[in-house]
Amino acid sequence: FFSEHVFQDLQAAPGSIHPILQVDAIRFLYTFRNQLVKPQLLSVLPSLANHLTSDNYVCYTYAAISIERILFIRQGTQLMYCRAIHCWEDPI
Repeated sequence: FFSEHVFQDLQAAPGSIHPILQVDAIRFLYTFRNQLVKPQLLSVLPSLANHLTSDNYVCYTYAAISIERILFIRQGTQLMYCRAIHCWEDPI
């Protein structure tokens, strides 16, 4: 269902489908984020980031909340997505 219906609505260009359909797709993703696999979640993050610039406040609010909740999904005691830590050494 996700791949055939929801993913298409998430990737649709602004104005090409009704905003309610896009918001519903984002809400679906938010609700069922724990049932989706990591590659599916990674594939929607760019689309969610694009929705952050939407003129529709419901759309960009749901997108922001969904991104946050996806990034804090845990597998056991570990986060599914770890932040990259960059360590720079001082030249001697």
